[in-house]
Amino acid sequence: GEDHIDAADSARWTQYEIAGEVPAGTSSVRIGVLVSGKGRVCIDAVSFQVVADSEIIATRATIQKVYGRMDSAYLQPDLDRLNDAASAAAQYREGELKEPLRIAIEQWKAAAQNATELARHTAITAIEFSGAGVVVTARVEYARSEANRTRSVSYVDTRRDTWVRAGAAWKLQEYRLLTTRQVDSTTDVQTARRAAADLKRTAAPLATMEVGHTFYDLAPFGTAVGDSRIVALGEATFGVREFFEIKHRLLEFLVKEKGFTIFAIDANFLDANKLDNYVRAGEGNPQEMLNGMLWPWNTQEALDVVEWMREYNSAPGDHPTLRFASFGIPPASLVIPRVVEYLQQCSPLDAVTAQTEYGTLLEMESRMGDVYDDAAARAAEKAERVVRLLDERHDSLIQPNPLGACSSTAWRDARQAAEEARQNAATHITGKGSSYGNEMKARNIEWLAKDAYPGEKIVLWGHNALVGYASSDSERSVGSWLRDEFGEQIYVTGLACYRGELLAPGFQNGNYESVARQRISQPEEPNGDSVFSAAGMPVFFLDLHSVPATSALGRWIAESHTFLEVSAWWNRDDPQSNSRARTLAKAYDGLIFLDEAHAAHGL
Repeated sequence: GEDHIDAADSARWTQYEIAGEVPAGTSSVRIGVLVSGKGRVCIDAVSFQVVADSEIIATRATIQKVYGRMDSAYLQPDLDRLNDAASAAAQYREGELKEPLRIAIEQWKAAAQNATELARHTAITAIEFSGAGVVVTARVEYARSEANRTRSVSYVDTRRDTWVRAGAAWKLQEYRLLTTRQVDSTTDVQTARRAAADLKRTAAPLATMEVGHTFYDLAPFGTAVGDSRIVALGEATFGVREFFEIKHRLLEFLVKEKGFTIFAIDANFLDANKLDNYVRAGEGNPQEMLNGMLWPWNTQEALDVVEWMREYNSAPGDHPTLRFASFGIPPASLVIPRVVEYLQQCSPLDAVTAQTEYGTLLEMESRMGDVYDDAAARAAEKAERVVRLLDERHDSLIQPNPLGACSSTAWRDARQAAEEARQNAATHITGKGSSYGNEMKARNIEWLAKDAYPGEKIVLWGHNALVGYASSDSERSVGSWLRDEFGEQIYVTGLACYRGELLAPGFQNGNYESVARQRISQPEEPNGDSVFSAAGMPVFFLDLHSVPATSALGRWIAESHTFLEVSAWWNRDDPQSNSRARTLAKAYDGLIFLDEAHAAHGL
């Protein structure tokens, strides 16, 4: 029958281990399986291995002592001694260091060159026995006096470390940094009150978050945006219902009052093209399309945005057509067929060359498991050859028929697909990192503005950290790259909130959890969001450029404070790490603040 398991199914049985602490008094343990897409999962032969409390306590105490010695090593001001102590603590020879641990020691070296540790304390928050080793979740608190600062700065890290037994001792096998957050500089009560009072006089309350209303309350936003060609709408976290609604209303305003026509998100071109076909021609089922995308777009609120764009385009009367676009770096397997199919129609011999050049990249993607790959540099070099081939053959590839398969538009799109394939390969080269990916996303937005939709106005929809101007020493944001290119033609609005709930997958003790409602933790001490909340306005817009620099609010936004800023996962180990330090005056042009958030509705 339907429940029958044949020989082919049974040959695919795989053993998994789930390790973790079970609180005393627990009467039941539930085990579930999360399946993406269609499929069948069977669980059989479940067994339990109980680790004695005495062994857990002894192991925890032993590893905690090693952490203590490592903490002391950080306080050595001499670079060589710091490196020696770190290597000794790892109990590995340099040639045997695993990549994450090697990178960590290099980070220690860089930190020692630019900063002096004033204090450090590592505390184990969870320990799990796994096979012959243990996996430790640790909270690291430290203060640092940096060369370019006049005062010390405090940080909190969440670590996930793997330890293995070496005789009677334990040695660190793998170091994994989960989160880093800067502890907010304390805002005294008087300063907070003055800043909040200034907010009441300066900020513009929003009358509603629903589309279909008049725009009188958005006049300050419209004045601030001015004649900008690109408006980026950020968000402190995905999965907030009101963030979708606010940005939806801002999109409506920008379309109807400012003439914006292009809507772009950080997604791959295939998903964007399907949605573009729907909003233009009504082709396909938008809910099924959104279900196939990353989880932040699997919401009713996102569907409302897409449906509104379709209604606008299909409405009678003379009006421009809205387009749905993307600026992400897609999988190579999605873009390579576009290049090859174009060349097969316009230059079959070159199509064979392209297929050969892409072999390394497709093979690399088929076994991709890590961020970096040794074959990436070679794959990027070969992908670059295809880009050059298209450039060199430009004149011969384009045929007179403007609507044909070999038109200038078809060449343009094929060339961009080839560039995105090259980007995909290059992002996996060791050392490139997310900063390079952000630069490439900015280049893709430039392509939208200059090549795909010249002269049209673009709305970007993304995370605060992505579209804002704030950058770190190791990573530049997309917004910072765009500011270099477009200058005053871009206006970035961040979105912040203080309390409530959001929809996001969780992360705890090294384990990823399914998408669920997460409660926003109140800060341990006053932070940037709490100062905004003290203004007593449920939702407001603030043009940061209009705040007088000498006012209490102007001085406050020129300083660094922490704000809720959640990436793709909600960190349950250290809820306070779901915040980031930001200097608002440097991060955005404008800000919309929401006092209480509610979770978006999943599809």
